[in-house]
Formats: sequence, C-alpha cells, structure tokens
Amino acid sequence: MLLCLLKHSKIDLGNPVRELTKVLKSPALLAYKEMWRIIEFVLGTATMGLKLIPTFAKGQLEWRLLGASDSDWANDKDNRKSIMAFILFLNGIPILWQSKQASIVALSTAETECIALSELAKEILFVASE
Repeated sequence: MLLCLLKHSKIDLGNPVRELTKVLKSPALLAYKEMWRIIEFVLGTATMGLKLIPTFAKGQLEWRLLGASDSDWANDKDNRKSIMAFILFLNGIPILWQSKQASIVALSTAETECIALSELAKEILFVASE
C-alpha cells in the first residue's frame, strides 16, 4: 500500500518507505508506528499539492529535460552505504524519481555525488531513447 502511495502521489516519501522495507521480514512495534505515521501524513495532506504547469517557448513546443540528484555519504549505520536520490523533469513536470541505497560503499562525499549523477545519467539516457 505504501509503495502505491509513493508511486502515484507523494514523491517525498521515497526515503521513509525505503527505510520501512528494511524491516519487512520481522517488523517491530516501532516500524508499525512509523508506517501509520506515513499514512496519517498522506491522509492529512491529501488536499495539498503543487500545480505543475509545463513551460513552453512562445508559439513552439520545446522539450526541456532537467535532472537533479543528491546523496548522503555512508549514512546507513548498518552497512555504511550511501543513500542516493534523483528526480527527472520534462518541461517542468516530474516524470521520474527514485531513492535507493548505493550498491557499493563510497569512500568520500564526492564519490557518492558522482555515483548519484551516474544513476541519473542512466535514467536520462533511458528516457531519451524511448
């Protein structure tokens, strides 16, 4: 249920939902409380949102692809892997976003940023080839 909410409505829930999926096999009471906290957030903000309007040049259709990424360095206390996130906009409208844990342990902040940018670049190439 949370993944459906994440995919179709609330892109800012990527990291909390990712954290909850770590304890799916044996959830504790704290995990249930956090899950209900996320659900209450979604229900409490159901009428709030951003109006996204694509931007076009005067009289002509111009496709503009813009991406942004961010990451932290070794923030997961269990395995010291970084968490990366990116968002891809087409004419000002978010069309793709993702938050995930890196598959390798980075040795510096700069390395984590490069890994996050490479993930974003792969997605841009995939979207552009469609």
